[in-house]
Amino acid sequence: MNETKLRAEVEKVRNVTDKGWELLKDLGFVEVAEEEIGEAWDDPVAYLVAQLDRFYDAAPSRDGLSRPRGRTSREKKVPPQLTDYEIERSEVFSEYLAKLAGSDSSEVKAFRVKYLLGDELLSPQQARALLTSPVAARWPRLEFDLQGIPIVGHSYQVEEDKHGKQGPYSLVRVSVPTSRNPWFEDRRWPKTGAWEIPEKPADARSNQKPKREIEMKTGSWKILSFPGEDGYTHRTLVKSHSVLGDLHDKVARLIKRYPWEEPDVVWYVLTGETPWVAPLTWQFRGTGSPLDLWSYGYITLKVEPWISASVVERVYSDLQHQLLGKDNKRVGKKNRELLRFVISRMKSDGSLPKARELVKEWDHANPQWRYGHDDTQQVRRFRRDYNLARRLLAAPSYELREE
Repeated sequence: MNETKLRAEVEKVRNVTDKGWELLKDLGFVEVAEEEIGEAWDDPVAYLVAQLDRFYDAAPSRDGLSRPRGRTSREKKVPPQLTDYEIERSEVFSEYLAKLAGSDSSEVKAFRVKYLLGDELLSPQQARALLTSPVAARWPRLEFDLQGIPIVGHSYQVEEDKHGKQGPYSLVRVSVPTSRNPWFEDRRWPKTGAWEIPEKPADARSNQKPKREIEMKTGSWKILSFPGEDGYTHRTLVKSHSVLGDLHDKVARLIKRYPWEEPDVVWYVLTGETPWVAPLTWQFRGTGSPLDLWSYGYITLKVEPWISASVVERVYSDLQHQLLGKDNKRVGKKNRELLRFVISRMKSDGSLPKARELVKEWDHANPQWRYGHDDTQQVRRFRRDYNLARRLLAAPSYELREE
């Protein structure tokens, strides 16, 4: 199936913009679908839809990716049910770790001395200016020294919406003491913002994690995440040899050593703000078929052993209520038997016999729940009841609802 037809088929079940499609191409998903290899074998459209859903699950609606209703972020969240005791105890532990990590012999200290203002911590405004700078994402410290400009507080101008033979780009002109300002074409996409490209999970029961590196037509990039002013985790693409690329490498080593989240560590290295080690976090992940034939969801709780069982129970109960939108009631015996009955009559290709034939067999096997195969209205009711049973047992809808 060629690219044009693939996109047309995908757009029948998902909305995807030009930039969203370009990202699928850059990551090699479209090529795999065209060749129908690996996971795309036999159903390349479902394969591409699944890749889109990984993007949709990862981030709020942004340019290039429109997120379907009911899908939620996979980032770990801290429950509001924690008491003052749990918060204070975890804060003491967090402060202790931050003090150890920032000692004179640490990598944190070395980075601050090398790149920041004489080991001075940055203000939130200075930190965000550095993290969103296309110059710091591309240039190493040596280039800043050669050009005679500071790493913290350098200036540049960006001309958006440029177009060349290799596609759209932004023109970045760096302000330097000489009269001839250096410039470069910034072809990074996605642009710095609240997006996420997830790693492929190991299996259907594994949580997804965001990628930290990516290969694209514009080259190899590291993905650096940091806290955005809007409350979301923001990400930016950086070159490995750059100032921010070095920060990415330092942070990678720190999150292997300490129980921290990457955005918090980036902020800690630049501003000194203590990364909080939350004693209880949760994640929800849902998966299923593109046409909603089935769905599967699960909650992952990460709990420090000293957290009381009553807190854990309260957190899980509240999450369950949010996901279900109601109390967790048992599915009735008739619905369970009805779905099992229809499954037993399902053909090898997944299709079903005619509804009237199914009703006739059902009435014979289950006279206590008889419909009447001669009555068209009752046949329709059987079909409705089956779809209800299927949704309840095999394709439940999970949506995190704000309380």
